[in-house]
Amino acid sequence: MGSFMGHILPGVLFIFYGMWLAFKNSYRHFVKKRSSNRRCLRLCTVNNAESIMLIVLPCVGIFLEQLTNHGPKFHLTNSSSEYFSGNNWSHSTMYLFFAFVGVADLLQFKVPQFVPRGIRDLMLCLALLIEGYLFYFHTHGRPELDVRIHVLLLLAIWGGAMTSGILGVLEAIMKDTDDEKSNNNSHKKSNEGFIELKNQEQESETALLGETKSNEYTPILTEDGTNNLSQEKLSPEFLALTVSLQKILKQIVAPDRCEKSHLQIILRQAIATSIFLQGTWFCQVAAILYPPGKEAWEVNHTNVHFATIFFAWHLAAAIFLNSAVHLTMYALTCRKRKIRAI
Repeated sequence: MGSFMGHILPGVLFIFYGMWLAFKNSYRHFVKKRSSNRRCLRLCTVNNAESIMLIVLPCVGIFLEQLTNHGPKFHLTNSSSEYFSGNNWSHSTMYLFFAFVGVADLLQFKVPQFVPRGIRDLMLCLALLIEGYLFYFHTHGRPELDVRIHVLLLLAIWGGAMTSGILGVLEAIMKDTDDEKSNNNSHKKSNEGFIELKNQEQESETALLGETKSNEYTPILTEDGTNNLSQEKLSPEFLALTVSLQKILKQIVAPDRCEKSHLQIILRQAIATSIFLQGTWFCQVAAILYPPGKEAWEVNHTNVHFATIFFAWHLAAAIFLNSAVHLTMYALTCRKRKIRAI
């Protein structure tokens, strides 16, 4: 990557991949409630193509890093038994972990019963962490301007890694919660007959006794198999506090489907914004360090200061473009609904 084109090419790839994620996430978010066989087939084809591209493109990058004129050609040491071409090997390592993301995505889609849910997002988190720490140690002994622009790049990389890790863990938790709900529903349906029969027996026994005391309480099983404890002895304040705590815990452990959908799209669009920001900043780094036909920026306080300001502008542009894509997909899907309604 120690050239203008060496920074432009990965920058362009990150830009296209970030925009692709923004379009795909918005499309899936707005049309998943109106799923049909045709749309499912379309999404399956898109997922397969994305997984294959995530495997093929990093492999191409590895071969280009290794087999170019100055590449190590898959040799760690030279004729003197010394390590060489460290930059090429670090870039190959970075590409390797992005290829793992494609493999995890393909396996999660093809054999979901054997691959844990959320593994694709966790592998993306790992790939971004590897990329970040490789760039972090890449700045050792470099000028201040070079160090600053690479540290700013780390903010985009590790921000995306953190968001992807949170999304992966959230996907796994949601999967466990959905499985638990389905098991509870099936268990509840199987026990409904037994609970109803038990309640009838208790009511018949109470009717036969006939002379039960007024202050005695006969417990009757509820639908969940527990006794309906008398709530007359409990204060209204305690009951209100208990209901509030139950609602809060329910939203934390098992949020509603609508809330899960909103949280997922926020995290996924944050990842898309992070990847798009990496791409634009790679291009900016190429213009700073390797401007075609010009000298590199002079290392002084003013240039370092403006490089920091430019990063904030790149972030603002990434957020604006991502929001524009999201609103565009919303407008298109709403228009299709109106046309079909007519």
